Amino acid sequence: MALRLFENYPEELRLLFLPVQSDDMEFRNRHKNFHENIRNFNSALAPASVGARLAPPGGQGPFCYKIHDQIYHRIGALHPEPDNARRYGQVYILDTEQATDLRLQQNSQCDSNTMRTLSSLLMAVNPCARALKMMSEIEAAENQLALREQRPHPKLTMRFEKATSRGLESRPYDLPTANEVAVVYVTEHDDVLSQRSLAVHQRSGTLTHISILDERCDTLAYPLFFPTGQSAWHPNSMNSEHKKTTQKDFYSCLLSVRNDEFNPLLHGRKLLQRFVVDAYVKIEQNRLNYHRTHQRELRLDTYSGLSDHFHDDVPGPPGRRIVLPTSFIGSPRNMQQSYQDAMAIVAKHGKPDIFMTTTCNPNWAEIKENLYSGQSACDRPDLVSRVFQLKLAELYKDLFKEHIFGRVVAFASVIEFQKRGLPHCHMLLILASEFKPRTAGEVDTFCCAEVPDPQSEAPLHQAVKSFMVHRRCGFGSQAPCMKDGKCTKKFPKSLRDTTCIAADRYPELRRLNRYTISLGEDRYGDESIVPYNPYLLLKYSAHNNEEICGWISAVKYLYKYVHKGPDRANSVISNDSDVDEIKTHLNARYVCAPEAMHRIFGYEQQRKSHAIHRLAVHLPDEQTVSFTAGHEREALRRARTTLTTLTAFFKQNADSEAMSSPTESTLDSRRLLHGDFPEHFVFDANLG
Repeated sequence: MALRLFENYPEELRLLFLPVQSDDMEFRNRHKNFHENIRNFNSALAPASVGARLAPPGGQGPFCYKIHDQIYHRIGALHPEPDNARRYGQVYILDTEQATDLRLQQNSQCDSNTMRTLSSLLMAVNPCARALKMMSEIEAAENQLALREQRPHPKLTMRFEKATSRGLESRPYDLPTANEVAVVYVTEHDDVLSQRSLAVHQRSGTLTHISILDERCDTLAYPLFFPTGQSAWHPNSMNSEHKKTTQKDFYSCLLSVRNDEFNPLLHGRKLLQRFVVDAYVKIEQNRLNYHRTHQRELRLDTYSGLSDHFHDDVPGPPGRRIVLPTSFIGSPRNMQQSYQDAMAIVAKHGKPDIFMTTTCNPNWAEIKENLYSGQSACDRPDLVSRVFQLKLAELYKDLFKEHIFGRVVAFASVIEFQKRGLPHCHMLLILASEFKPRTAGEVDTFCCAEVPDPQSEAPLHQAVKSFMVHRRCGFGSQAPCMKDGKCTKKFPKSLRDTTCIAADRYPELRRLNRYTISLGEDRYGDESIVPYNPYLLLKYSAHNNEEICGWISAVKYLYKYVHKGPDRANSVISNDSDVDEIKTHLNARYVCAPEAMHRIFGYEQQRKSHAIHRLAVHLPDEQTVSFTAGHEREALRRARTTLTTLTAFFKQNADSEAMSSPTESTLDSRRLLHGDFPEHFVFDANLG
């Protein structure tokens, strides 16, 4: 896909984004102030507002833009309500000095010279800003004309659309440029054409919502990224092959690194974090809108329930509530289904042997070497996401091709995001029988929990010091691991001379406490070391926790923990009979920049070693029937002759029994359990 959104990017603004090259201290200070307050500069200069409920992680650490609930894009009227200050697009009708002074009143931390420069720049190059100014000038001219003609002042409405011939007796005023983006309609009454395009009125007590499908949404909300007003994605966007492109593909392409092209987004730092969260939320909202509009057409009921409806045994329309489907990645049903898939693997291959957690390290060389000057890892969630995927691919290679733990017969992995957004991967491994750790000595070959010798094992000692020490938490109630005055991770651990294996618990690893680690004013021994594998810790230089879990009997707990899904806000239970699971999902979920980039790039959230066929289990005439409203009878007739995976299982067994003498080439299905059928037979729902 070829994007040309930044070809004519203004040089003055480009210099503010790029790493500073000048020795001029005044410019260097302005450059620093610009990046420290870039979100304030953007909000002050944006014609539209972006509203979100922020959920910043607590404590100290790098900046992380994280939202809870939904994001809203709004644009106001040309004039504010009485006693309200001008904001956003309303400021553009003032002259440059007035506009700058007003913006600085609301953003005193921003450099005044930079604000003045950017205000003048956007008024000169941004067609949306010029459109608002034009509307103000037309309003003044029309009011003077109405005063001379002694008639009421006309009403003005500006629509962001290209001027074309209209079947309306009104006077459109085009922008005095070749690149037209808006039309102003002057009417005596409320007779402006009802268009779906974005409109700005003279006065209005409410804000106008900007659709997530509007091509001007990004342009109006992020003028520092799109100063010349280029249109972004819209439903009819085409790629280089003249095929429609999706929002996800558009943003994935927009956020890609191209060495020969300047991309202000990749230099946007804190503003980039907000942009990528905004972009992903729009993608997700678009998908959810599809589910909302299409699920209303599709209903589900049991065969008997649908039959009873036509015999007047059940009042009202057939079907049950429409829900957020399993196909929506990350939904509660999706995570529950994934958990059940993982348990099907356990039923086939046995309990897991190793529980691994691998975390992203923002100081990886692959990240730091690709940062622009002055940037840190939190400024580039795109890099963090890409590098973590590469590291994860290499880890999969070590585990499943190099067999560093032995042959893995099955696994399940899930990617989650920490409070500050860094990704981490939980993985449960099931080893072949000959490689399973069964003794204390074998456990010690997989993982250890000791401080290495700082002399003979200096690199490993440094890695343990950097990534595997559980710092003291008992004296700090604010520590994330503390609950009711106790460490939920059960640190510090007991020291012991040998590894001890007991039923229904993790092995108690050997902790000889021969060496210590100094961190600040504290010293830590083996009692504070998180179990690790020396080879993986050295190779990946990141927190890499390995636990031997083959003796744990609560296997369901392990898999439920891995498939628990992302953090969600507490919900208020309502007595309202109308249940909107899509709205509940939106109101409860959190989104941060690294997760947004992960989803925009289309990286998988979870991975399993086996494909799982989900088999139906139901009582007679209690199978689920899907139907479109108004076509219930047709669905009922179809269900009478259609097999489910369960009834097909019964039929195949009956056919096998009817065969007088099965041949060697014919499998006797009576010897198979229901769960074994997908390994030997293919179920075709269309033929069933």
